[in-house]
Amino acid sequence: MTLVALAMGGLSTTAVSGVAFAGEGGARVSGGSSLGDLFQQNAAQEGRQNQNCESSDTIEGSLLAGGRDAVHCASADTSYNDHIVSRNGGARADGGSSGLRQQNHAQKGRQNDNCGQANGTEITLTGGAASEACSNRDGSRNRYTASEGRGARAEAGSSGLVNQQTTAQEGRQNNNCGNSNNATLIASGGDVRGACANKNASDSSHTLTRNGGSTALGGSGGGNLNQQTTAQEGGQNNSCDNSNFSDIEVTGGELGDTCVNKDVSRNRYTLTRNGGARAEGGSSGAGLIANQQTTAQEGGQNNHCDNTDNTFLPLDGSRESTACLNKDASRNDHTVTKRGGARVQGGSSLGNLNQQNTAQEGRQNNDCDNSNFGDVEVTQGRLDTLCKNVDRSRNVDTVDIGHGARAAGGSSGAALFQQNTAQEGRQNNSCGNSNDLTLSASGSRVQDQCVAVDRSTNIGSTTY
Repeated sequence: MTLVALAMGGLSTTAVSGVAFAGEGGARVSGGSSLGDLFQQNAAQEGRQNQNCESSDTIEGSLLAGGRDAVHCASADTSYNDHIVSRNGGARADGGSSGLRQQNHAQKGRQNDNCGQANGTEITLTGGAASEACSNRDGSRNRYTASEGRGARAEAGSSGLVNQQTTAQEGRQNNNCGNSNNATLIASGGDVRGACANKNASDSSHTLTRNGGSTALGGSGGGNLNQQTTAQEGGQNNSCDNSNFSDIEVTGGELGDTCVNKDVSRNRYTLTRNGGARAEGGSSGAGLIANQQTTAQEGGQNNHCDNTDNTFLPLDGSRESTACLNKDASRNDHTVTKRGGARVQGGSSLGNLNQQNTAQEGRQNNDCDNSNFGDVEVTQGRLDTLCKNVDRSRNVDTVDIGHGARAAGGSSGAALFQQNTAQEGRQNNSCGNSNDLTLSASGSRVQDQCVAVDRSTNIGSTTY
């Protein structure tokens, strides 16, 4: 018997929300539609230890004066699994249609975090502290186990005015964390900190994993379009601190985010097959503007971090720091990994188009600090970003087969600003590449560091 969570929204002339009941065939969420405003989050989770945590929707006028707002979402797996078969029908989240702002998430597998995603939210922080920590730790032991899944799919709705995030995650320890959508954060003399961390210390022997592929499809808009579309498949992928159409004002305070992946797993006689991660951006109508980020990540320890989209960030006497870190100290013996390929297709617009399209496949790829159509003003402050990969893995008699990473940009009937990045292999950095960015720095420091260190040991290993 398969247990299923399913929520379907209704039809309204104003704002809508969903109603939950039980069904079969996987976890599924269908958002409702509206002829008026629509503020909506649709999440479908299937598997073990998935978190949909502190993702506020339409909170206006939230004030924190001299206080503290702390959120901690944690998953720890120390299970023992022997001669186990697991089959899942797939997680699916479909957005509704309207003049809308929405987040649609489908999570499948083990230990996926969807955490700290503010949607249509206004938060004012004065002399206080706000912190978020989203962490996954896997210390499980797995022997003679088989896991099969049909794939996670998230599909966004369409509208006359669209601000949306569409995310599908499949596999183990994927973080979609701290990605605000159409949010306003004002911090005056306060500290705002976020941490998204994955640690894999699992021990796996004679295991088979088959994933059907993760798919995220962006919606279309007859009006302006601001969206992030992300598909993640594999192990330890971070889509972290990517604000979409947001205003973040920091005065005399500090704003810090850390996205960390650490792999110290042991794998012997294991086979992993992935169906491919696919992300496709939506399109926009004539004479209007489309701003979007479209990202597909497949493999192990990929970071898509601190890539702001159409975001205003003024720093006055303040510091904003972001660290995106990958560390691989895994041990792999007689393992086979087959990937279906990471694919990104950007949307098109009959008006101006500003977009970033990124496909990452392999191990330890960083797509970091690549702002898209942003406005950053730093006065007597600091703006620091660190993107780092360290590989200390040991690989003996292993086979790694990939089908390539592909990124295709969209088209525009007017001005076109875009970045298209495809990364395949190990330890690739696409870092500090701004796209149509306005940067003003007065008496300030702006610094980006991109580091890759390879100290791995590879004996009798083959890569195709």
